[in-house]
Amino acid sequence: IYENIGDYQEGLFLVEDSLHYGFADSTGKIIIPITFEKNRFVDLTKGFVNGLARGYKGGKVGLIDKKGKFVIPYDFEEIDPESGEPDLFIVKKNGRYGVIDRKAKVLIPIQYESFSKFTDGKASVSKEEGEECGVISKTKKVIIPFLYDDIISNATGSIYVVELEEKFGIFRADGSKLLDPIYDEIGAGTEYIPLEKNKKISWYSISTAKIIWTEE
Repeated sequence: IYENIGDYQEGLFLVEDSLHYGFADSTGKIIIPITFEKNRFVDLTKGFVNGLARGYKGGKVGLIDKKGKFVIPYDFEEIDPESGEPDLFIVKKNGRYGVIDRKAKVLIPIQYESFSKFTDGKASVSKEEGEECGVISKTKKVIIPFLYDDIISNATGSIYVVELEEKFGIFRADGSKLLDPIYDEIGAGTEYIPLEKNKKISWYSISTAKIIWTEE
């Protein structure tokens, strides 16, 4: 009957025919009719998350509940039900990203070139591709100013590595600067971070905000 069957998530399988998709329970019974448009963005590994799933209609996407009803209207080019913050959704419209709530109210203007998932209530964003990158909070507060070419958080979101003119520095998640962007490379880590400058490696302690060792 089905062309593809996705992963079982929150009690439902995402199921597809040649043109559309819907959702079935563990017995194969169709719970949400196969009426949503199939396209390259439909991911068989991503069905329902926190009671919501993407629903495509008319070339646009919104979020549906487990009755197949649109909770967020299909008015967007992209929408992410996993933003990192409950009941906040990162959306794309007219080629730009912003954030809406469960009532589709715009909380962060849809004006950004890129928008990461939230970590501890903060997200790295850019105003233009490859430039004007910064970090903002879910309440729109600027944490790290829009001065950098790129910004990447570590795994825990406790620090951000910033890039400016091919040099790298570090900020804490609260926006305080630890290291100016003067390093050739900065590696990954949550406590001890490798730094490279002039082909020499140093190790930097986040907790003490000091370089603890530099190779001779």
